[in-house]
Amino acid sequence: MPHNEPCPACGFLVPDWHWEWHEEPGFSAIYQGAAGMECPACGAVVMYVGAGLPLTLSPPGMAAQGAKRDVAKAARWSRVSNTGMTLADYLTTAAGQPYARYWTPAEVHQADQQAATNP
Repeated sequence: MPHNEPCPACGFLVPDWHWEWHEEPGFSAIYQGAAGMECPACGAVVMYVGAGLPLTLSPPGMAAQGAKRDVAKAARWSRVSNTGMTLADYLTTAAGQPYARYWTPAEVHQADQQAATNP
């Protein structure tokens, strides 16, 4: 999925769009171009239309199914992908910073606790 791609709505350069933080059916639908992801900077629904192609805005009237990222899935991803790093710590990195206000600190803390006990 795209890395270092600007949001077509606000132009913010997103280091990682983290499509893998979505639960099904959104996860597959995003990859297939049938659902969108929220821009972590402006909240616009952005569509992935294929490798090497720029991201686009969701067409008017299209349901934004799967647009919300799942904090529990993000916490599990962080533990596995970042050699045990908590989501809270990941959100302080350059790649994670755009998502620092995506969830409340309490939601992140709870998800990190769950990920630690149920990897």
